[in-house]
Amino acid sequence: MFTGATSENGERPYSDIDSTNLWKIASDSSILLILRENPLLELAIRADSKILLVCDTLLESGELDEWYLAIQLLCTLGTKNAVQRLLVLYEISDATDKELIVRMLSRIIIRRRAKRFRKTLKSLSFTEPMDSVDWRKIAIRMLTEVCSVFGTSPLMIPLDSPKTEEDNMYSRKPVRNY
Repeated sequence: MFTGATSENGERPYSDIDSTNLWKIASDSSILLILRENPLLELAIRADSKILLVCDTLLESGELDEWYLAIQLLCTLGTKNAVQRLLVLYEISDATDKELIVRMLSRIIIRRRAKRFRKTLKSLSFTEPMDSVDWRKIAIRMLTEVCSVFGTSPLMIPLDSPKTEEDNMYSRKPVRNY
């Protein structure tokens, strides 16, 4: 089974294809988006700067699957510009989308961006447990700090809790870290 551009055994099926050929597949709109997803993710892993333009196009489309792929690509890319776009996107999103963006950001956030991430967390209402299994330690620390300010405790799903199929949909781990 593939999760993103990486298989369960850690291999990347498109790693031996040059970027030019990957772009041919990725930019061919006659190919279904689901078939272009792994080549696009491979290009994001390679930190190809043109991925940002693809993300902008996907975000503007208004299609949910394209929006979600753009979020995955930005998270996988993990550059300063990608993180900035995710944070801006967070600001203009509804509550459900904000939670997804926080999940994605929590996997790539580093100490330099912790302050902005903390502000992002403050604007969320934590009514349901957050799946923090694959969050970075700094992100969990920020969540704990934010909750303590509000006098609540962080609601996190423990490591041994069963995941639903929907949870598995969001479990792709980015390769690059910003």
